[in-house]
Amino acid sequence: MQQAVGGLIYGLALGYIITQLIKPIDNHKVEILLTLIVATGGYSLANDWGCSGALAMVAAGITIGNSGRNNAMTKKSRESLDTFWE
Repeated sequence: MQQAVGGLIYGLALGYIITQLIKPIDNHKVEILLTLIVATGGYSLANDWGCSGALAMVAAGITIGNSGRNNAMTKKSRESLDTFWE
């Protein structure tokens, strides 16, 4: 239970932080790099902290994919991220 809840809280916080970092950036390559950092580094860090890395990445992905896409990214950035992650 602690791993699951911790993973969700960590993932939501990480997603929020990355969304705030993406807001002032207007470079789709940097934004893709930030999402890669979340996926790799965030997962490893969650596991090191005893949280569920998988749940953390789901929560972070949903946060970035919803509020990040709508509030922090340009149309070109959204298209580039979609192409990259497909």
